[in-house]
Amino acid sequence: MRKKAENIILIGEIKVGKSTLVKKVLSECQADYKGLFTEAVVENGMIRGYGIRTDSMSRLEVFAHEDFDSDYVVGRYKIHESVFENYASVLEQMVRQNPPLIVIDEIGIMESGVCRYIDNVKKLLDSPIPSLCVVQARALYMRKIIEAMSNAKTVFVDKANRRAVQNELVAELRTLLQRPSG
Repeated sequence: MRKKAENIILIGEIKVGKSTLVKKVLSECQADYKGLFTEAVVENGMIRGYGIRTDSMSRLEVFAHEDFDSDYVVGRYKIHESVFENYASVLEQMVRQNPPLIVIDEIGIMESGVCRYIDNVKKLLDSPIPSLCVVQARALYMRKIIEAMSNAKTVFVDKANRRAVQNELVAELRTLLQRPSG
């Protein structure tokens, strides 16, 4: 059984390139992983919502959209909490599969309002499975959880330090994934 894992948490403002950085690092490391990935829903050249998918799914499940009917609203987006409830179960299954790495890109303020999803993120971060997670700088609730953890390394990403952070993350992730189990 592996010991409590190290978690690498990337924190940054919107549109600084956190998700692009994660894709580059995973590709360069040729990492074996399971993951959840958030993507913008673009319609007529405008971001109209957001969706989530796993590393093995091609279909994006939209969880936030301007045109949804919901009482849970963040900014101009109405949130379907049921999608996060489903992905809480998906994350739970990923942890049970015990992959070498779990990636979550990203955790923002929309996710912070869904207790079961956040509880399962906390379980992942406290598990023996290493993780690479992206957290929006404005997701203060999640940031407080991470700051209280002894096994999380936080890396602040901005446009000026992306290249240096990429090189550092590649080296760190390679080391982390070569660590023996047990």
